[in-house]
Amino acid sequence: MRRSHEQFAAAGVLALLSACASNPKVEPEREYRELPVAVAVGCVKDRPARPQTLLERFTDDEWSALAPGAMARSVEAQAGDRMNYSDRLDAATKGCREKGR
Repeated sequence: MRRSHEQFAAAGVLALLSACASNPKVEPEREYRELPVAVAVGCVKDRPARPQTLLERFTDDEWSALAPGAMARSVEAQAGDRMNYSDRLDAATKGCREKGR
């Protein structure tokens, strides 16, 4: 009878060892990537550079020498530059508050 208890114990140990050795859990590989994340910031002190006006871009003689179409394109480009500047200025100063608020 003692022999059957030893055989039962040995069989139990073998069963436990075989359970541990079979089918190891495989973890999936992790892939790390950099992702841009928007972060709220306070007031930006570096304002974007102001675009040049037409008076700063052209002298009176240069402006007079331009064809009417070139003048119209210059005015249109100036308007686009000022709108872009306005958007950049708003984005840069969005975190600013006036004192006393």
